[in-house]
Amino acid sequence: MKNFKYSLENVLKYRKDKEETLKQEYSNVERNYLIEKEKLEELERKLDSAVNSNAKNTSREVTYRKNVYNYIQFLREKIVLQRELTLNYKDELEQKRSELVSAQKERKTIEKLKEKAYTKYKVELNRQEQKLNDELAMFSYLRNS
Repeated sequence: MKNFKYSLENVLKYRKDKEETLKQEYSNVERNYLIEKEKLEELERKLDSAVNSNAKNTSREVTYRKNVYNYIQFLREKIVLQRELTLNYKDELEQKRSELVSAQKERKTIEKLKEKAYTKYKVELNRQEQKLNDELAMFSYLRNS
């Protein structure tokens, strides 16, 4: 009997390649999400610092207080935009995760089918080997009798 050759090997290769591509895409989106999340946290730290600074320094000039107020407003607007961006990346990350899980399930399905086909191949190979051994034993018995 020939060596084992799985008929859906090309499909399995395609599914593995697709999964690898999705892993890379997921990794890129995750990296971008973490970068944007860190930017959001940094903006929130700056806002807290500016608010605390403004609350502590009551004896400053009016222009200074106005500048701090404008800076606080600017940071709040930036935080709103950064939250939206971060949420968009989070949604994209969840989408990529579900695509990746789906691709992994598809690949595993084909791999299980391959394993079953290989097991069936081995059983058939053993059956043919046993048949050959039985024939050889019978010829040997007939020759010796």
